[in-house]
Amino acid sequence: MDSVISNLLDELEAELTEAKKSVIFGGKALLDTDTCLSILDELRETLPTEIERACNIMKERRQILVDAEEEAKQCIVAAQKTADEMIQEHEITRNAEIEGKKIIDMARQNAKEVRLSAKNYALSIFDELKERIKDLDDQISQDFDDFNK
Repeated sequence: MDSVISNLLDELEAELTEAKKSVIFGGKALLDTDTCLSILDELRETLPTEIERACNIMKERRQILVDAEEEAKQCIVAAQKTADEMIQEHEITRNAEIEGKKIIDMARQNAKEVRLSAKNYALSIFDELKERIKDLDDQISQDFDDFNK
């Protein structure tokens, strides 16, 4: 979890746990609402940063895919050029075709693996972000419920 968010949640938790109980109010805790609200405001300011981070991760993912596709195209072009040169040599025409196809297949497989890896990486980051946001939402809801008791 982002250390800023984690620290703010720790502060809020400390504020709630350290609240003094009042005999006058039936044992209910007296909270410094300004402090709690200030911490919640800081949390709200920090969350857009997390969302921006997720967007940056998506941009990186897209760039990885673009780079992988470009690399695959370059590999395919190089493989095709190699295959064409081999075809021109009469004695090894058959071997050149086979080798060229292998290189193209390997390049395609490599590109496919890179794309899949980038996609899985992005999905894991999204899952982690989703879980962080859910945890924050749960904690804020719980703190809000505790605050309203």
